[in-house]
Amino acid sequence: MESAINKVLDLLSKPKKVLWICFAILFMGLIIEGKIFQILSLYHQKENLEKNIAELQSQTKKLKMQIREAKHPKFIERKARNQLDLVEEGDLLFVFSD
Repeated sequence: MESAINKVLDLLSKPKKVLWICFAILFMGLIIEGKIFQILSLYHQKENLEKNIAELQSQTKKLKMQIREAKHPKFIERKARNQLDLVEEGDLLFVFSD
């Protein structure tokens, strides 16, 4: 019994060993409870969400630019000319027969 107490006292006199033992016990406790895997999983989810946010912000920026362009009168005129085959007064119109 006395030799066991001496061993413990000898171990406690070496702070580096005590620190390593505490880290080992903490690490094993986290592994047993599965917290490390949960933390890693949450970290990966965070990375994925940040990537999705960046992509959505980029899309939002592009869509806002398209909306701004669509409100411009020249854009509306060009779309009307292209899609509805409209012409402006003074334009030269070519009509081809098949």
